[in-house]
Amino acid sequence: MRDDRENDFYEAFREAMDIAIDRKVDFIVHSGDLFDSWSPSNRALTEFKETALRMKEAGIPMYLIMGDHDRPKRTDYPAAKIFDFLGITLLGHDGVESCTFSKGGEEVLIVGISNLKGSRKDQLLEEYAEADRIAQPARNSILLSHQGITGFLIDDACEATYDDLPKHFSYLAFGHVHDGTVKANSYPLFSYAGST
Repeated sequence: MRDDRENDFYEAFREAMDIAIDRKVDFIVHSGDLFDSWSPSNRALTEFKETALRMKEAGIPMYLIMGDHDRPKRTDYPAAKIFDFLGITLLGHDGVESCTFSKGGEEVLIVGISNLKGSRKDQLLEEYAEADRIAQPARNSILLSHQGITGFLIDDACEATYDDLPKHFSYLAFGHVHDGTVKANSYPLFSYAGST
């Protein structure tokens, strides 16, 4: 039964990337937990490699951060980082990191903060303040973050409140909650993508 469930995840991910290719999206953002473990199986790495090759051939870059599942438990190289040659950009490994996507004279600032919990939780609000500072002059901007936010998860499992979040972004793309949720009645737009 476990193999069937694992196959379901691979199939759903491939389907999501097929949709991205068919719709000719400019880029993809992934808000963490790309893998179920910080040391993914050879099959998981191969499945992602094959998908990343298809995305590269289609000219679609992917920007991602680490979730709590794929952040190494000890000092190690994150699995997602080995795919940088395929157009995969891992942001926020040790703190806030940013890059800019440009196309047709338009720019989108993409800022990432990988999962910060446990001993790293204390730096989260500082990282959000730094991200807000970076985004302030940008016309179009996306924050990728993988944290529990009160109101979307039980309070004891959260690292921040909605009021703690940066305000100068166009879109707050969050991971950690496996059910998709969108808070569209406020600015910036906030969503938990949920699990594919």
